[in-house]
Amino acid sequence: MAGPKSPMGRSRARYENDSLVIESDQISANWTGIFGHQLSEQTTTVETYKRTDRAPWGPILELRMRIHDPGHLYEDWEMHWEKFYQVSGVGGQAIADIQQDYTFIPVDCHAPLSGTE
Repeated sequence: MAGPKSPMGRSRARYENDSLVIESDQISANWTGIFGHQLSEQTTTVETYKRTDRAPWGPILELRMRIHDPGHLYEDWEMHWEKFYQVSGVGGQAIADIQQDYTFIPVDCHAPLSGTE
């Protein structure tokens, strides 16, 4: 479905098992940041967010992202990022340069009511 393009594009989200998947398209050609990476009008992205638990750090928010841009890339570019929460350091020893003790907030998510999509 064609529509107006914007720097953030059009995004649609859904749950797949224990992950939140966000697909974006209609992204206008622009620069991605200070390093000069450029996007074409053909760019699409898929972001997958998942909460995992990993000893000794506890809960982690994982992001896996795939960028598809046949205008500038020979193949899809994939990245992986992890945000640590409740960071108290390895073996209980605090890590001074990391903001301490975030916690996940329980949220009761529901699918939208029919006809409101």
